[in-house]
Amino acid sequence: MIVDTHTHFYDTSRPQGVPWPSPHHETLFRPVLPEHFRAVAESAGVIATVIVEASPLVEDNQWILDLAEYDTTIVGVVGHLDPGHEEFAPNLERFSQNQLFRGIRVGAFESGQEMNSELRADFFDNLASKSMLRDFELLAAKDLELDTLVGYDHIEGVIELAKALPQLRIVVNHMAHATIDGREPGSQWVEA
Repeated sequence: MIVDTHTHFYDTSRPQGVPWPSPHHETLFRPVLPEHFRAVAESAGVIATVIVEASPLVEDNQWILDLAEYDTTIVGVVGHLDPGHEEFAPNLERFSQNQLFRGIRVGAFESGQEMNSELRADFFDNLASKSMLRDFELLAAKDLELDTLVGYDHIEGVIELAKALPQLRIVVNHMAHATIDGREPGSQWVEA
């Protein structure tokens, strides 16, 4: 059984729209739903997927879980919740009641806005802060994982978090944004 462990589903025709992708992104700005996934994946032998939520909207976690309730193609959901915010714990409790909810992703968005590199640096520099550490401890206690959308230039925060909380499973998305151009990766990326 082959499972794609990182896909994004979204429906640009929903009345509230989607925060990502932007309408200016002509290739991506279209509905991407389980039936679209199956049309591409099945011929390659991929029969299921784990959704990694790209939306910072709390209720989009529920939207994905609702999709999964009726579609066995979805075997897991990595949601999006903002650690360090007061509503983190109750939202985590709510969504983790669903066995398909397997963790959260951080880094792409903060408080509903797409992050620029300055905000992202600040966010990842504070991953092991007391308020965030408390929330990451909740993830670990529930046997949930943390996906990080990070570049090699901000991976130090992820390393500090891993040292502070070794029982937390951490996934570094997109290989920390290594440049893939047929040449050896840069020394900064290799070191990170």
